This record gives sequence, C-alpha cells and structure tokens, in this order.
Amino acid sequence: MTTPERVARSYIAASNRNDQQAMVDLFHDDAEWIPISPIEPRRGKPAIAERYLNEVKAMNAPIIEDVYVADSQRCVVEFVVAHPERGHVPIVDVFDVDHEGRITRLAVYRR
Repeated sequence: MTTPERVARSYIAASNRNDQQAMVDLFHDDAEWIPISPIEPRRGKPAIAERYLNEVKAMNAPIIEDVYVADSQRCVVEFVVAHPERGHVPIVDVFDVDHEGRITRLAVYRR
C-alpha cells in the first residue's frame, strides 16, 4: 500500500468515526482543501480545522462503497456517502500527499 493510500484510508476511517480532529491532523500546515461548491476553499491547517470542527462535523454521514486508486504521490477515492436526507451521494476525493505522509491538497468532487 502506498503512503497516499494509507493516508486516504486513515482519513476515511476517521470520517466514519466522526473524528474530525483526526482528519485535520492528517493535513500539512499549508494544505489546500477544495470542497464541493458553493463551499469556499480553505488554505492552511487552522482554516481547514475551523471548517471541519465547526461545520463538517455536524453534517458528517457514513462513507460506504469506497474504492482506492493510488500512486506514490496521490490517491483517488471513489465512494458513496449514506446521507440521511439525500440518500446515497457519490463523491470522489483526490488526495495529494507529501513524502512525510501529510495531505497537501484535497479536492472533492461529486460523481
């Protein structure tokens, strides 16, 4: 398993535990987070933490049917969110990970 895949799996596992602090801890200090529009992108771990801990936590839903494709620098995860109001929502996360195993960029897309 590549480092990016290990990091992505840790992130998904933390999300399923509703542990946003563990998710934030995976980011590099100067990381970029690009969520689904209309949510504005964030740069830097403090800005990402603020968003995750104050807003993402409240709308967290279980991730199911996750599939990982990775190389030495990036992992793409296709998954479904089992949202209580919207049903099954297909998502793709693209994790860029540095040599220390920190997320430098996370882009989120609807499938």
